[in-house]
Amino acid sequence: MVSDKLFGNPYNDYTVIRNEIFDRIMPLLASDEWKVFCVALRHELSATSPEAGLSLTDFIERSGIKELDVVQKALMACVSAEFLRLVDDEETTEAVYALNDALSIDRFVEESEAEVEEETFPIPKAIPPEKARAYRDLMTFGEAMAAEPKSAVVEQAVIINDLVVVLAWIRLGEEMEHLAQVDRFQAVMDRLMAQVPPVPEAIAEIEAELEAEALESEEAGQEEDTDEDTLDLASPEGLWQATLTILETKMRSSLFKWVKGTEPLSLEGGVLTVAAPNKRTCDWLETGKMANTIKKSFASVAGDITLEFVVEA
Repeated sequence: MVSDKLFGNPYNDYTVIRNEIFDRIMPLLASDEWKVFCVALRHELSATSPEAGLSLTDFIERSGIKELDVVQKALMACVSAEFLRLVDDEETTEAVYALNDALSIDRFVEESEAEVEEETFPIPKAIPPEKARAYRDLMTFGEAMAAEPKSAVVEQAVIINDLVVVLAWIRLGEEMEHLAQVDRFQAVMDRLMAQVPPVPEAIAEIEAELEAEALESEEAGQEEDTDEDTLDLASPEGLWQATLTILETKMRSSLFKWVKGTEPLSLEGGVLTVAAPNKRTCDWLETGKMANTIKKSFASVAGDITLEFVVEA
């Protein structure tokens, strides 16, 4: 049976180590710290491992580090990072160290999700900070339109246009329903590269939204009250609206709009069925970078009810 513990050995015949340990822990440790951590890992994951914990002498012998102070410093760094812990052992006067088996794998999964969201579209150095949002939103729009946006072209379009102009054209592109998705993105890019100004109404609308977002940022830290009592959680509409209310606080507006464009269809047999406007959106909701956030937010409202996305007929 496979263990769910981060430091658990899922098999008996081999020392099998989770990828998270290499991907998330190794980059955080210096060379000597990684050595002593590996000694503890090998010791406790071994199928024939003796009592839990190793002494300072054990670490010196097994790590190949002969300097006492270097080993002590490396061990304390691992303890401070919560990867190792000090063990109370009345039978010895020497400090004993062991893996921190209370450390949850969720810590690394959540950190990974946050980094993926933030780093999906790394901002080029040529983009000034005040235009970073324009670049990220334009790349997100292109991806949502199945257009495979080219970073260099998007970068140029952002540099030669104001933030509100880029955001206004993205909004107008979303409303070009007479065009195929790829053509919508291309139409927006053509106008941005030609520096065609959007209609004044679109500019005014974006400026109003930016002002509202700036006001919300100033009020950050104050929790938004959600009156779930006014929602009928026994209905598909109420259940999905409660989920959207939570997701709106966890997602950037450029991502949330794709979730907001869905429609609850039915709540039958313990399954809430939600329609997406197209297959790409449906796939993104089910397997995209925010899929886990969507599932966890829904579960916090719906409990054991299952969430299923379908393409709108």
